[in-house]
Amino acid sequence: MLRGWVRHIVTPDHPDLVLVYNFGSSRNMEKLLTELRSHTTADIIVGSLHWCRKHQKAWPDPETPIGGHIDPKTLRAVCQKYGVEFIETRRDITAYMLENNLKIADMLVDSVHQSPYMAKMINDSIAAHFNAKARFSYDPRSRERRIEAKIPNGRDKELAIEFTGSITGPDGKGNAFQPFTGKSGQITIPPDLWRLANTNKAGDSFTFEVKHSVADRIYFKGTPGKFRVCVADNLPNKPHKLILKTQDGGKVIIDAFDIFEPPLKSGDANQ
Repeated sequence: MLRGWVRHIVTPDHPDLVLVYNFGSSRNMEKLLTELRSHTTADIIVGSLHWCRKHQKAWPDPETPIGGHIDPKTLRAVCQKYGVEFIETRRDITAYMLENNLKIADMLVDSVHQSPYMAKMINDSIAAHFNAKARFSYDPRSRERRIEAKIPNGRDKELAIEFTGSITGPDGKGNAFQPFTGKSGQITIPPDLWRLANTNKAGDSFTFEVKHSVADRIYFKGTPGKFRVCVADNLPNKPHKLILKTQDGGKVIIDAFDIFEPPLKSGDANQ
């Protein structure tokens, strides 16, 4: 269900960093990381789950899988597979609790949620990963780069800008448990992007904001000067052709294009 959160909220914000606190299966985490790695160039940090009352039978082994909550071994492997920084929060908290003779209940305010003190420990554990590293795990230039706006035949940097879009209107009916494609073919929704569809009731109503991946128009009104604008976003991770046209022959000056290339390409495994 978090893939929908990524696609509609996280990706459009063009994040530099995404912080995820794990609660759930490693399989679902892999789906989430696939979505992030396919559509963003963000660094990703995943924190491992703290102890809850339901985990009492596994205490004090932080590596014991808890069905539906966490499987540290597979979660660690998924993070490594996608180049994600994994925080051993659960392991470190366990060591602290054993050293100070603390029980699971001592660190909670109910059966699940951390006490303020436990929350501070988790936050401190995460904050320790925000530091300048001597060496990157990847070359940042492989994901983000700037190219000059060059026009053939030595002409000035003048391009026309015009994109056209359409509003589909009524676009068909579907089922949350089946893949949906609208009559126009522009709107598609896979079942796993719905959040807990099994809990929906007859008469429920939901509103989605649909955003185009490509800007249909760019306006130059306002104070003259340089500005930056996103012209295309959340496209399939493969080569694309960008055509810009001015309206009524107007002229614009483009200094450069910033290109963001997520590390997971179309056609890679688990797409």
